Amino acid sequence: MVKTVRFRSLFVLTALVLGGAAPARAAFISGSLGLADFETKINTNALATATTFTLGGLLTNGNTTGDFAPVPTQTSFGSGSFTLSGTPALVIGGGNIGVFTETLAPILTSTSIVNGVVTGVTYFITGTFTPGSLVGGGAVQPASLTVSFTQTGGPGNSISASATLNVNGGNRDLVPEPGSLVMLGVGLAGLAGASAHRRGRGRTTPLA
Repeated sequence: MVKTVRFRSLFVLTALVLGGAAPARAAFISGSLGLADFETKINTNALATATTFTLGGLLTNGNTTGDFAPVPTQTSFGSGSFTLSGTPALVIGGGNIGVFTETLAPILTSTSIVNGVVTGVTYFITGTFTPGSLVGGGAVQPASLTVSFTQTGGPGNSISASATLNVNGGNRDLVPEPGSLVMLGVGLAGLAGASAHRRGRGRTTPLA
């Protein structure tokens, strides 16, 4: 009976400590960041035939939501290139905002045609985002970058680009805070001490 009560006490204490523990979460963020680029280059003279796109200097344009709201307009988001085939290679971002890393090949989602000439294309890029200090930092998480290229007048003309970074946030498995684990250890030690004390009281000391 004593053993049953002892194990029941241990179970209750463990449940109370872990149940009351403040969970530790990674700092996941959520929101969107608008970007613009006027130094865009492609590997041909026409959007219709281009397979490599270079973003020469992305800047924030003020269209922000969620955790990206604190990011000032005209903040640099770096430069980088991506191709429509081969190994994903786009890594772009600013240290204070964060870094986007491409993980899957771009997908063409729309094409603009004027008088039979392609004047715009939009690509969707799947990747991950590592938040910087301006958005509170945090864990690497799923993200996407939608990039639209415009070539007014068609082949041979200059190209501009706009982009939107989307981060959808996420959750990490909950783990007990270190302080809670310490509490559990103290509680277990207390139970062990009490058990030893009871055993000592139950012994009969022989008379000399």
